[in-house]
Amino acid sequence: MTNPKNTSILIILINMNHLKLIAIFVFTIFSITINAEVINDNEIARLLVELDEVIDEGDKYQHIRALQADSLVKLAARRKGSERINLYKEAYAIHSRLQCDSAVNTLRRLSSVPEADSDDNLRHYLAISNGEIMGIMGLYNDAEQLLKNINSASLSHENRLFYYQTLRSVYGWMADFAHETPSYGKYVTLTNTFRDSIIATETDKIAHDIALADKLIVNNEPDEAIKLLLDNLADSQHEERIYLYFNLAEAYRILGDTKSQTYYLILTSISDLRSGVTEYLALPTLANILYKNGDIDRAYKYLIRSMDDANFCEAKLRTMEVSNIFPIIDKAYKQKELENRKGVLFFTAILVALVLVLLAGLFFMLKQNKKLSLTRQKLADANNDLTRVNDELNAANKNLIKTDRIKEEYIARFLERCRSYLDALENYRHSLLKLAKNNQLDALMRQLKDHTHVSDEQQRFYQDFDKAFLDIHPNFVENFNNLLKEEERVYPKSDCSLTTEMRIFALIRLGINDSNKIAHFLNYSLATIYNYRSRITNKSIHDKETFAALLMEC
Repeated sequence: MTNPKNTSILIILINMNHLKLIAIFVFTIFSITINAEVINDNEIARLLVELDEVIDEGDKYQHIRALQADSLVKLAARRKGSERINLYKEAYAIHSRLQCDSAVNTLRRLSSVPEADSDDNLRHYLAISNGEIMGIMGLYNDAEQLLKNINSASLSHENRLFYYQTLRSVYGWMADFAHETPSYGKYVTLTNTFRDSIIATETDKIAHDIALADKLIVNNEPDEAIKLLLDNLADSQHEERIYLYFNLAEAYRILGDTKSQTYYLILTSISDLRSGVTEYLALPTLANILYKNGDIDRAYKYLIRSMDDANFCEAKLRTMEVSNIFPIIDKAYKQKELENRKGVLFFTAILVALVLVLLAGLFFMLKQNKKLSLTRQKLADANNDLTRVNDELNAANKNLIKTDRIKEEYIARFLERCRSYLDALENYRHSLLKLAKNNQLDALMRQLKDHTHVSDEQQRFYQDFDKAFLDIHPNFVENFNNLLKEEERVYPKSDCSLTTEMRIFALIRLGINDSNKIAHFLNYSLATIYNYRSRITNKSIHDKETFAALLMEC
């Protein structure tokens, strides 16, 4: 017969188990609810904008970290004993995540201190660090051989933990590198073994839970891993938070929750880049997700950044990982660019068509307006009430006539100038022909080499241009100088002439803005025109755009 006391205890235990299950269920639902409220599309969009800004300033953060490490190395060179050793270790911790060559140099400096020959802990640290940096650089066999030669039983607690962490990383990299090869299973097993060693050795709660969560993820227990990681977020430091974020992203990946995975990959990438880290996995993983979601521009930008950082760090595995997915995203990016160009051409064609339609409509309207004007004029002749309007039209007609006369005058002037050029050329031809007929070759050569005739004609051309321009714009010199600083103003030799600078800007005032055309027109080199334009612009009391606008009103 069952003991009633035992039965009561059993019932209590069952009830406690039920309560525990209910509590876990409620906590899970609560966590999911909180997560759903925080991780929404708007929040992800905001974080992506923040990540874009961090990527644009990525070199700045790396430079700051490099300066910090270099300062520690310089400071260590002036210290002795344990203080010097610790400073070199701090510098190596930065360099190992930033640039492998710098990390190797820092280890070389550390190995040259006197204590390196007598301090077993330092000797072990150097061996493990060299193994770590070899692993990052992709020298896996060398790293494995070096680490295997270390007797873990003789290590201090700190070095033993470092040793297990390094072996776990190296075998993890080797497993990633040997994926789909016969060696893959062996490296996975070794990775798991040294992860377990970390869990058994680690005394820091957050670091221990990060390793444990990694194991739970590998063992396909993402829910437990998420709970463990979220519990540690509030108490974590920046460096720890990077690993917490990345493991959360991995856990949500296994659950198929792409939105949460993306959220934590963004946070990991922001933290990595702000720390000046160049050896990372989060950003290229995020780029791949964004590519699949159609955000090709960002995916391409993030992948380019990842490739640059991996090459800078000399991280072989990261370079290979980025190189594997880069051709796919690069092809999609170029295809999108091609489609964008086609779209631009299409809309440009539509715009041109609309402009043509608009011009046709404008032409029709002008034609209709002209007919209406004629009709109004006929009505005005018959309507005494529109006398005032007729007077104004008459005045306008007089102005137009005056304008026409000015145009006729200058057309005649320049026709006369052209005729004089033709006459001068004809006389010059006759003189050369005469010398040639008389076989006066020396005189002919002197005439051909003499630039006086061309220079004189050039000067007469400048005089005609200056006079014609100043007749049209009599206040140009005064208005032009008003745009310049008082001490920088220029004045022509006479009221009917312009300086070279003024002549250049007179042509611009007439609508000839191309420096090549101005150089040809004035018979100067292009460099001379650029120099004059730049010099006058620098003398202006206005900015470049304002100066250009006011010039057209001179």
